[in-house]
Amino acid sequence: MAADEALSSRAPGQVRVVVGMSGGVDSSVTALLLKRRGFDVRGAYMLNWDPQEEDEHGRCRADEDFADAKKICTQLQIPLHKVEFIREYWSDVFTPSMAAYEAGHTPNPDVMCNREIKFKRFLHLCQSRFQADYIATGRLYLMRGADATKDQSYFLSNTTGDALKRTLFPVGHLTKTEVKEMAKEAGWGWLTEKKSSAGICFIGKRNFSRFVDKYIPPTAGFFHSLDGTVLGKHEGMTKYTIGQRARIPGRLDANKLYVVDKSVENNSVTVAEGADHPALLTDSLYASDVHWISGTPQALRAGEALACEYQVGHLRAPAPCQVEPLQPANGEATDAAGQYRVQFSIDRTVAPHQVVAFYQGQLCLGGGLIQKAGPSYWDQHKPVPAHWTI
Repeated sequence: MAADEALSSRAPGQVRVVVGMSGGVDSSVTALLLKRRGFDVRGAYMLNWDPQEEDEHGRCRADEDFADAKKICTQLQIPLHKVEFIREYWSDVFTPSMAAYEAGHTPNPDVMCNREIKFKRFLHLCQSRFQADYIATGRLYLMRGADATKDQSYFLSNTTGDALKRTLFPVGHLTKTEVKEMAKEAGWGWLTEKKSSAGICFIGKRNFSRFVDKYIPPTAGFFHSLDGTVLGKHEGMTKYTIGQRARIPGRLDANKLYVVDKSVENNSVTVAEGADHPALLTDSLYASDVHWISGTPQALRAGEALACEYQVGHLRAPAPCQVEPLQPANGEATDAAGQYRVQFSIDRTVAPHQVVAFYQGQLCLGGGLIQKAGPSYWDQHKPVPAHWTI
C-alpha cells in the first residue's frame, strides 16, 4: 500500500508504522521517509536465524546489522525493538526447505520466509505487541519496482492480499541509485558502501554446497547421459539443480554438460551437452498451491484459460502464457486445489518447487509452486525454433 492511502482518513501522527529494520540502506531510507511524512514510526529488527550459526569466517552478521539498525534509529529518534522468530523460522522455512532439497527439489526459501515470517508472524506480532496500523519494508513492492534489477515483486507472489493491505512500500517506486542518494543526503554514506545481504535468506553469502552438507550428508552417485551411459561420479544430488552446468572430473567436455533430470530413487543425475539441448527446453509446466493475491481471476473462475505473463526466478524475464485450471475426474474445470497447467511457447525447463509468479502488466497476480515441467522438446521429438536463444 502507498503511504498516501494510509493517510486518507487520519493524520500522520495517528498512524503507527513498524519498519522492519535490516541494518541496510533500503530499510533505513524507508524509516527516514515515513518519519518525514509524520508517521508514528518504530523500528523492529527481526532475528530469524540462530546467531550461533555464524558465517564461515567466524563473524556474526546479525550483530553487525543490529548495531547498524540501532545507529540509524537513534539518529531518527525512533525506538528499535529486537524480535525473534528463530523457532518459527526453523519449523516453517528451514526444515521444509531442507526436506525439499533432500527430495531432489529446488525450493525458494525467500518466498517462504516472506509468506510465513515477514508477512504473517512479524505482521501479527507488530499488531499485537506494538499496536501497529501498518508494517513497512524496503524494496519489496506488489507492482514491479522502478529498478528492474532490484524488483522483488516475485518474492511477494505467494503472500496473502490481507497482509499486503497492511504493508507500506515507501521505496518501492525508487531505483537503488535514488535510494543511495537519499541515504548520502541524510549523512549515511557509510550505508551505501555496505555489501548487499542478498542470497538465500538463511545462508546469505556463505558457500551453498558446504552449508547444505551440514544438514544433509551428501551421498555419492553417478552422472548419466540421456541414453543411460555412466559418465562419472557426483558427490551428492543436493549440489545440482535442473539447468545447472555439471562439471564431471576427468572429462574434457565437462564445461558443456548441463543437468536435465535427477532421480532420488537411483541417486543419479542426468546430463546433456549444450545449454540449448532439447532436453532442457519445454513449452509447459504444472503448478500447485497457487495463491491469487486479489482472488481468483474471472477467467479461471469460469473454467477458461487466463492470458497473462509468467516468471520463474527472480531475474528471469517474464513471458506470455496461458494458465488453465486442471480438469478433475468428472470433467468439470476447478481451481479448488490451486492446480494449473501453464502453457507457453518455449523456455528452459524448470526444477520442482521453484516458484512461478503471474503478472498482468506491472501487477503481480499471485504465484505458486512448480510441481513439474511439461514434456521437454527432446521427449516430444520437437525441433527447437531457429529464433530461440538462451
